[in-house]
Amino acid sequence: MKNMLSSSGGGTHRDLAISTVRSLAFMSIILCHIFQYFGIELAWWFNVGVQIFLCMSGFLYGKKKIDGVLSFYKKQLIKILVPYYLVILFMIGMEACFARNQLSIVRIINVVLCHGTLAGGEHLWFIATILFCYLLLPLLNLINSKIDEIKNIYKKAIAFCLVFAGLSLFVRLFVNYFNAAWIACFYLGTVLGKNDNKNKQIKEMLFLTPITLILVGTQIVLNYVIKIDGLGSLYNVFCDYGHTFLGATLLIALLIFFRTVDMPKIVKLIVAFLDSVSYEGYLVHQFFILGPLTVFNRMNSIPNAIVMIIVMTFTGGLIIKILAQRIQNAILR
Repeated sequence: MKNMLSSSGGGTHRDLAISTVRSLAFMSIILCHIFQYFGIELAWWFNVGVQIFLCMSGFLYGKKKIDGVLSFYKKQLIKILVPYYLVILFMIGMEACFARNQLSIVRIINVVLCHGTLAGGEHLWFIATILFCYLLLPLLNLINSKIDEIKNIYKKAIAFCLVFAGLSLFVRLFVNYFNAAWIACFYLGTVLGKNDNKNKQIKEMLFLTPITLILVGTQIVLNYVIKIDGLGSLYNVFCDYGHTFLGATLLIALLIFFRTVDMPKIVKLIVAFLDSVSYEGYLVHQFFILGPLTVFNRMNSIPNAIVMIIVMTFTGGLIIKILAQRIQNAILR
């Protein structure tokens, strides 16, 4: 996730497009949790920023060849976990002062092991998920290379569908701590990333769009037109895969758009800043919105509270980024 959320460094038009989509996805997640605080249904739809992040991470790594698997694992663990541990260390201290009833030794141990979350930090489930995705990545890239050798387009599509379904089934049956749809979302990103080297974005859209329309359209009809309640756990799985394909479709559509648009310099500067702190900002933002430390409970004005949340998110993210980089550099030196 760190590679997915960290700044691409600018320079090329493609880098700017990726940074812009990443920044939009990050802001979408912040809006999602603000809507969630007020119980607004739009929270579910803005939460697709998470699937964009997952798909983008796979997309970026799907382009790359991983030569040293162990060194890759070491690098990703350091990049992901150093900022994560800095955030949870600070938030444990804050909750010990202002929300002690939310803490326990067992909960702290689970958080340290990425097997649980702190109050207000439920979004940190993402950390264990992305680490698991990175664990699978060398195997997924090898599978994609084998599929890429298939010449017949229909056999290639069947092979992809079998891997997508097989991975989903494996996670659901044997590693059900993780949401199988989110792991499949990451895999879908690796496939799109590998094909992106061949400039096949339009063909990808022709493949993704009908699936997305069917999945998301069905959900909209059932939830908002017919308004059927209590459809059960299988329907929730159906909705998760709808989000998976919606995230992938939005990723490719936005990349196509921003790769052809020349943005003003001020917008590029804003995107560069958002991109540079997006991972660290993601780690801290929800603590200020939901849970015992929410800013909304401490300010009378909702607009002022939202401004304060944004300021605290980016300030906190920047501080965590600076501290984490120093620690990471010391470890990797």
